[in-house]
Amino acid sequence: MKRYETANIRNIALVGHGGTGKTSLGEALLFTTKATTRLGSVDNETSSFDFEPEELKRKTSYTSGVCSTEWKKHKVNVVDTPGDGVFAADTRLCMQATDVTVLLISGVDQIEVGSERVWASAEELKRPRIIYVSKMDKERADFDKTVAELKAAWGQNVAALQIPIGTEGDFKGVVDVLNMKAYTYTMDGNGDATVGEVPADLVDDAASAREALIEAIASTDDELLEKYFETMELTEDEVATGLNHAIAKGELVPVVCGCARANAGTDALLDLIVNVCPGPGDVALPGANDGKGNAVELACDSGKPFSALVFKTAYLEMGKVCYIRIFQGSGDSDLTFYNVTREHKERWGSVMAPLGKKLDNLPGVPAGDIIAVAKLKDTVAGNVLCADKQTLTVDTPHIPDPCISFALHARKKGDEDKIANAMSRVLDCDPSLSTSRDAQTKDHLLSGMGQTHIEVAVEKMKRFGGDVTLSPPKVAYRECIRGKASHIEGKHKKQTGGRGQFGVCYLNMEPADRGEGFQFVNKIYGGSIPSGFIPAIEKGMKGAMDQGPLGGYPVVDVKVELVDGKFHPVDSDGRSFEIAGRSGFREAFKQCRPTLMEPIMNIEVTVPDDSLGDVMGDMNSRRGRVQGMDAVRGKQVIKAQVPQAEVLSYSPDLRSLTQGRGSFVVSFSHYEEVPGNLVDKIVEEANKDDDH
Repeated sequence: MKRYETANIRNIALVGHGGTGKTSLGEALLFTTKATTRLGSVDNETSSFDFEPEELKRKTSYTSGVCSTEWKKHKVNVVDTPGDGVFAADTRLCMQATDVTVLLISGVDQIEVGSERVWASAEELKRPRIIYVSKMDKERADFDKTVAELKAAWGQNVAALQIPIGTEGDFKGVVDVLNMKAYTYTMDGNGDATVGEVPADLVDDAASAREALIEAIASTDDELLEKYFETMELTEDEVATGLNHAIAKGELVPVVCGCARANAGTDALLDLIVNVCPGPGDVALPGANDGKGNAVELACDSGKPFSALVFKTAYLEMGKVCYIRIFQGSGDSDLTFYNVTREHKERWGSVMAPLGKKLDNLPGVPAGDIIAVAKLKDTVAGNVLCADKQTLTVDTPHIPDPCISFALHARKKGDEDKIANAMSRVLDCDPSLSTSRDAQTKDHLLSGMGQTHIEVAVEKMKRFGGDVTLSPPKVAYRECIRGKASHIEGKHKKQTGGRGQFGVCYLNMEPADRGEGFQFVNKIYGGSIPSGFIPAIEKGMKGAMDQGPLGGYPVVDVKVELVDGKFHPVDSDGRSFEIAGRSGFREAFKQCRPTLMEPIMNIEVTVPDDSLGDVMGDMNSRRGRVQGMDAVRGKQVIKAQVPQAEVLSYSPDLRSLTQGRGSFVVSFSHYEEVPGNLVDKIVEEANKDDDH
């Protein structure tokens, strides 16, 4: 592919709820521009965007796909994003890396959960939007109803730029109401339009839509609005210029429609993208600073110092590939850059234009372009890059904290190195995944945004050579006491011929204040135990605390007094008293009304108003204590405290309760005693696991 200058580049992200046809539209764009020789299909496993085995298996997008193509002397970089909310971090990075957000809305189902989510992200990122109403050939597809719902939800700045020709099975094209031209198609997938006059039965509808569109354009500019009110008309140049500016500023959101699977309306959408939509130099760039807190204004100028964002990483046949949006400066071959996120220098070789898993060498690229670079050693998705020896930090979208964790277990012993390598690759590709090790339970945890997120990551790990199984993580219970015990004996006596082993200690035990841990008080007087053996007794008691007598959980907040003991001048040694201390501790603990402590989590749950009752009822069933509620942009934010054991499976449950519109974040708060009716059950399960 040849080099295109900034003014002739368009970067678009296809976003929307799962199943609205984003990948199908992307394939239609590639076929219409002759980047591919056939209309790719997810179902037929011929898609240029969805080619990873996990996507082919499930027939849906689980990662973003990037393809560059050409249309009417413009380079169009198309980024197809996953619709499932658990991959929202990937979608947000792609939206930051592109200039125009094409939001797909199903003409059958109208606004869905994913639609609301990406609309909010586009507003937050200040991205211009186009709404594409998809599936116009399907039964119950209703363009007028969809536009009315869009206006009700997102305001009167949503305006139809096209109306459909025909409905449902009779759909056969679109009317461009701005130019009053009709585009009709054979609906066989070839995408060739017959351009003609507006059908007679649609003339009035098209005229009404055009009038509403021009009024919407005029309302975005005071001078245009004043003239429109005076004359009730605008010149063609005023309309065209006003539309360009209004879309670029996000003050007008045009609505178009089509049928991607039949490739109907795709050429008209491409014309809109290259002729009307803003290019890289017309859209606000992300905020930046010089690393010292001083604001720096980025400019989409190839002559300025280099600045870029790595928005995607993938492992292809050729190895690791990073997809990079250049905000400022040029991205020539053999470039040395500074990775601000990782704080190190690196160099890339060739720059390439991506077409799915195919990569085409480029002679260099200007500011505003999107490229693929292979074999970068340490650079991964989410990293910010800048010129050599320049510290320039670009604001990147917030990556939400993981809300669900699973424990990983090697399917085969000895595969730890393979698993570590596979895990590293998966984390390179997805910054919203994280891994950790629970110091208490020893579980190796993989954390993400939902169960599907984790399952797909595990499938990728297997492909990379790391075969693991998943299990819910163990709750980090702790054992404590509620009573006292006095003069409890701890004894170790062993005689096997020759020198024996002997040690006896007596101790008192009682609860310590919460958070005090282990308190050891030596009250030995008169030499009943030589002072040299006292540290060994304390060591034995501390060792006993690692695995408590109830369920093998760590013991906390215990005070022990060593009050008496016995020793033998020949047979006693440190090891004997260490064992005696452990034995006495465990016996005393059992007599002090032991119980369990459980971790309590702070949780914030954001839900739509109509799901509030169901979520509150579910929260009560999980032993949650609601601390308060706040109303935020038409949603309710519930703040509560809930036991960790009750939120291990909360992600899919909340998804079901809210039809996927709810979200939550959790953080550790404190420990509390487990209710008595649950202790026996937890201990029984713990001991059962130990038996296995």
